[in-house]
Amino acid sequence: MNLVARVAHRFTVKTAFHRTVIAFGLNDLGKLIKLGRRFGVVSAYRSNLGKHENQDRHGQLIAHLQSWGYHGGLHEMKSQWADMATNVVHKEKSLFIPRISLKLLCELGKKYDQD
Repeated sequence: MNLVARVAHRFTVKTAFHRTVIAFGLNDLGKLIKLGRRFGVVSAYRSNLGKHENQDRHGQLIAHLQSWGYHGGLHEMKSQWADMATNVVHKEKSLFIPRISLKLLCELGKKYDQD
């Protein structure tokens, strides 16, 4: 089984409050791996906020990353997640960030109130 196939299967991440199922398609992961094996994906969207506020937060996230020196290599991704308690699917924009450390990725997650 190649690297993409091994990583692309569904897996479950346990968090403090609930479980989140994360899935990547083979084609998506194949493209991501070509961009570098160390990367992060983060969003500034929150399901309790309106469309315009989420778009503003997304722009702030991009500006924040650019202030850290990430000018090229950022890739927008359309993503979605399902609330496991209500089965409501939420669509959002995420950013693929190559060569970012886990520490910086966690800092962004805290700043933008991500689960």
